[in-house]
Amino acid sequence: MEEVEAENNLVKIENVLFEYIERKNYKDIQKVISFIDPEPTVKIDLAKTSERSIEEFETELKNILASYDSITPKNFKFRMQIEKVDNV
Repeated sequence: MEEVEAENNLVKIENVLFEYIERKNYKDIQKVISFIDPEPTVKIDLAKTSERSIEEFETELKNILASYDSITPKNFKFRMQIEKVDNV
């Protein structure tokens, strides 16, 4: 039951982030995926050529999620993993 709830929460977060990235027309994002094993994680691949730093982008996305405070329970913990990759 907890696993299903965690998966549902991650899908909601993933959808908000994906919609935000689409709305901002960011072309340097390859993918946004979520998974719960080994821990609830949202993974985003950012082009190595992006001018944004991982830290800047993570802060931007966390601020967006904070504005959607009703999206997930307050006690839901997850990790955001942003990596710069080739082939975006």
